[in-house]
Amino acid sequence: MRVFRHFCLASAAFFLHTNDKAHAEDHSKLIAAVFDDCHIFDASLQIHTKAQRLPPDERFVFLHHWVLPQDGVRPVRINLGFSPTYPGLNAQSRDTEGQRIATGGDVVCPAVDLVELAKQLGRLNSIRSIAARIDARSRSQKKNLLAFRCLIEVADGNFAEATRLAEEALERIDSDDPYDEVHRSAELLLLLQADSASSLREILADQFGPLFGSSRWPSIGNVWSRHFARLLFPIIPVLPEDDSFTLSVPTGAPSHWNPVTFPSALRRGLGMPPAKWRFTNSQAINASSHGDDILYFDTPMLGDVEIEDDMTVSNWREAEMIVGARWVAPSFPLNFYDVGTPRRMLAHRELTKPTTRTAHWYRHRTQLRGATATFSLDGRVVHEETMPEVRDPWIGVRSRHLNEGGARNVHISGDANIPEYIDMLGSGLDSWIDYFGEDAPWDQLPWTFRNNEISGRRQRQRTATPTFW
Repeated sequence: MRVFRHFCLASAAFFLHTNDKAHAEDHSKLIAAVFDDCHIFDASLQIHTKAQRLPPDERFVFLHHWVLPQDGVRPVRINLGFSPTYPGLNAQSRDTEGQRIATGGDVVCPAVDLVELAKQLGRLNSIRSIAARIDARSRSQKKNLLAFRCLIEVADGNFAEATRLAEEALERIDSDDPYDEVHRSAELLLLLQADSASSLREILADQFGPLFGSSRWPSIGNVWSRHFARLLFPIIPVLPEDDSFTLSVPTGAPSHWNPVTFPSALRRGLGMPPAKWRFTNSQAINASSHGDDILYFDTPMLGDVEIEDDMTVSNWREAEMIVGARWVAPSFPLNFYDVGTPRRMLAHRELTKPTTRTAHWYRHRTQLRGATATFSLDGRVVHEETMPEVRDPWIGVRSRHLNEGGARNVHISGDANIPEYIDMLGSGLDSWIDYFGEDAPWDQLPWTFRNNEISGRRQRQRTATPTFW
């Protein structure tokens, strides 16, 4: 492939240095083919970043040349990119109520930058007239052009025309894979405009609603699919088979509960969207999964405590309540349950009698009495164990990686006490996360804990491409 590209570039250079007018059209077609969107679809972040450094007039010229064809041959470019997630991880800003504000992991698009800047400079009509004259030849090029024209009409407040253009664009979808990062820029660009008009939301919900069937969506662990899911979820917040799972009337974040994410260098660098929790009066749902995302109660508790709640289950909504760095949840098949920590799975055990959990929620209860922890699922005790001498004092709702899990009707009671200090190492490694770690068996992790000390070991250089699986 690299040799082929070099050959194409050499051929392009030849045509650039020839004055033969007979080759002019071939030259334009060759350049358009060599630098087609499918070869440079991942350049959007660099173009966006460079454009932001320019003064407005220079930025407009720069974006105009990148997005719009100058010779009538190259198609309009609407490629998308993703900014790094949680930049400055240790200095996240907070809102007026002290809640962490997730930053980064944004969709960036030079075409969006151009339209927004054209609106500021009063040049929307200029790019509208150019877009109307572009000769889009293939089905994909026509879809991208229609999405770009829709973007212009949204910026100008012409929502009826924007909806018409969006409908035409959606009619040209010809792939069964909604997460094809090369050919799905138009769909994601339209989803970015969904909040601008109810008519746009309706046609997008009709188009992508089938993805919210019993299988949810193909929960692929790539950055493209996660952004697609993040933008789609608010449009269709109710699952057809579960009316109780709804985010149609969101409220503000409850006090004393703080969202945190177990980040990794890989997910941050790729621009995975940050976790976004949405709340109703008694319910919290992770509407956008970044990794293993947890909603923590911000007050540490020791002593005798009881936590009771409803947790989501199945259908890509697996969630658990973590108490004392332990969680217990139903598993497949129904006569099994899992035991784990924030960091790993500890056990997959069989029940003497299958759980009676519902299809969408299960009732959970954890009781801590002295050193004994008792876990109940759907009203029946399924697990009991002795807690470590130094117990992790935190309580939190964990939504698993690639899941939109959550909890409702959470009640905390008992004779609890707030510790004067927290022993960060007393409960061992299960409360620590390896920032540069990859999925690996527990005994192969590079960190060990002995004699109240955490130690790392040198690892061999890895050459394989990291994955999420």
